[in-house]
Amino acid sequence: MQSAFYHPDSLIYSANVITTFSSLRLTDPTFCFGWMINPEEDATVLSVLAYTRSRSGTPGILRIGFQGCDPTTGLNDGIWQSYVDVNPMSVTGIPGFLTYTLNFPQYVYRGKTICIFVQPMSGSWTGANQMEFVYGLTNAYPSTHLPYLIGRNGTTGGQIVRLTTGFPALLYGYRSATKTYGYPFYPTQSSAFNMNTTPDEIGMRFTLPSAWGRTFTLLGITANHRFPTGGSATWNLNLYDSDSNLLAQNSFDADRVYVPVPGTNTEGTYQMMFDARTLPDLTYGQTYTVAIQSTNTVNQNALYLLAAQANDYTALTDATLEYVQRSDLGAWTKPSSLFMPNWQLNIYDTDGGRIRYSGMTGGMRG
Repeated sequence: MQSAFYHPDSLIYSANVITTFSSLRLTDPTFCFGWMINPEEDATVLSVLAYTRSRSGTPGILRIGFQGCDPTTGLNDGIWQSYVDVNPMSVTGIPGFLTYTLNFPQYVYRGKTICIFVQPMSGSWTGANQMEFVYGLTNAYPSTHLPYLIGRNGTTGGQIVRLTTGFPALLYGYRSATKTYGYPFYPTQSSAFNMNTTPDEIGMRFTLPSAWGRTFTLLGITANHRFPTGGSATWNLNLYDSDSNLLAQNSFDADRVYVPVPGTNTEGTYQMMFDARTLPDLTYGQTYTVAIQSTNTVNQNALYLLAAQANDYTALTDATLEYVQRSDLGAWTKPSSLFMPNWQLNIYDTDGGRIRYSGMTGGMRG
C-alpha cells in the first residue's frame, strides 16, 4: 500500500518568533527539577545529556541521574537509581549539551515512565553560587504532555510539582553504547545568504536505508526558515541525485508565504512542495540532496540543529541526514557533522515499502 510520511517524524519548530531557551537556576539547596519521560524502547543507559547554560561562584555537589515515577502523583518517587555526583567546578564546555556519565548502567523500558532528575546534594547553593540548566525551548512546538517537566523552585510552595503542561518543547537526552534518545540538540541559524553570497545554496544530503523499501518520491520539505526583511526573498527548491544532476525544481517568493512578523528578524515553519506531476521515483539506499537556492539579493537564513556528537542524531533517525552547502553550483561541502537542517522530508512511498522509524526496533539497545 502506498503511503506518505514525514521524516524525521519528530522535530521541534519555532512558532512565530525567534526561539529562546527556557531555563532554571539552582539558587537554593532545595531547588530541583526533572524530565518525566516514557522511553520509546528498552535500553541500557550509560549517560545523561543536559544543556548546562551557566555557572556562577562555587556551587556545591550536584546529583544527576534517574528516579522512578510515583504512579499516584506522576512525580518522581524520590528514590535514586543510577546517578552521578558532579562537582560543578570541574565541569567544562559550558554552555552546551554536556554528557554526565552514570556511576553504573541504568535500564529503562519501553512504556515505563521514569524521571531524569537534577538536584543539589551538598555545599553552597545561592544566588551567588549556582548552576543554570536549559530544560526547553520557548515559543516552539510540538508542545508535549509526556515528557513533561517537574521541579521545586521559589514559586512552588516548597513542593515538587509539574512545571510545564505544554509549551515549551523540552530538551534532554540519554545515551546507550550505540544510540541516543530524547531531543539533545537545539536550532540555530546559518549566516544570512542570498544569490551573491558564499554559500548561496543550503541543503540536506540524505540517504534513506534500503531496509525501508524500494522506491519513493520526495514531495517537498517542511523547513524552519528565517526571512529577516519580510516578504521579498525568492528561492528555488532543488532536488539532486548523488552527482548533483537536477531532478526536480520549484520556485518560491516570500510574498506568497506567511512571514510571521514582516520586516523583523523572525522565523517560521514553511512547507515547500515540488510539482508532483514532474517528480521522479527515487531509490531507498541511494543518496540525494534537497536544497534551498537563493535567486535574488534579499537575505534569508536556514535553521539547523546543533548536536554535541554526530551520533546523537540517532535520537531522530536511522537515516543519514547531513547539512551541506555550496556556491554557484559548485561542489557541495559539509561544514560540520554536528549540524543537521531543521527540516522534515515529505516522502511518498511508491511501492508500499517497510517504513521503519528510529527507536521502533524493539529489544534492549546496548
